[in-house]
Amino acid sequence: MTKRRIYVGGTILALAAVLGIGSMIVNRRTVVQAGGMTAPKFEVDPFWPKPLPNHWVIGQTIGLSVDSNDNVWIIHRPGSLEPKESYLATNSAECCIAAPDVLEFDPAGNLIKSWGAAAGHDWPSSNHGITVDGKGNVWLGGNGFRAPGAPAGPPPAASAPEAGVAQGVPTYHDSFILKFTMDGKFVGEIGKANGSKGSNDTENVRGVATIKINPKTNELFAADGYGNKRVSVWDPDTLAYKRHWGAFGNKPDDVNPGPYDPSAPEDQQFRNPVHCRFPLMTACSMSATA
Repeated sequence: MTKRRIYVGGTILALAAVLGIGSMIVNRRTVVQAGGMTAPKFEVDPFWPKPLPNHWVIGQTIGLSVDSNDNVWIIHRPGSLEPKESYLATNSAECCIAAPDVLEFDPAGNLIKSWGAAAGHDWPSSNHGITVDGKGNVWLGGNGFRAPGAPAGPPPAASAPEAGVAQGVPTYHDSFILKFTMDGKFVGEIGKANGSKGSNDTENVRGVATIKINPKTNELFAADGYGNKRVSVWDPDTLAYKRHWGAFGNKPDDVNPGPYDPSAPEDQQFRNPVHCRFPLMTACSMSATA
């Protein structure tokens, strides 16, 4: 009986200790929250956006921007849909078909407008990135090296250059940035399709991943990108070249660096892709994502 009392008493003490620690944790969380240090909490809204008209469906969403009215703009890749996701394109069924490339939604998820490629100007073979600036211009980039309809496979010069040997400059289709009005009217273009001459070209880009506008200096910064190894800067009004740089501010080159070696000296050039975010319009980070 005595042993049982000791066991029960020990259990009660242990439970009290656990409850006491839990109370301390809760109290500490309360203090942290009261001090304004609460971590943000995000939840997926499965009903955003609202159902699209015309049996439209969205493929890979590869860019998102929010304009001055808090409307959400996305660009997706219609060609990423599988045949069974777009039966209407072949008249095989009543549903579904790819939505236009660019879609604008209000904060509640209602579709406001949509548009896509039109005759008379270049269009990316692989959409990548959308930016709506403070003046109401919509900027699009692209990272497709093949022209639409070209055979699949790597760029011609990317097959097997030795480390330290210049790759040359294979043809790269998406060597441009496009500028539109919010209604999808073509305004202008930096570069041109298949025009890039490499990472020191002052007329074309090459596989742009991200575009940001610095309103204080009225400059466009491009993560330039999948084909080039640089950040390039352009005038968003005249579309004229201003400057560019590679890693550590070095002049970029297109020499193949070979496989990454963590024991080797730090690379003095960007590797591909230069896939950047510009939180202060000054910093650039490397990424190996899409």
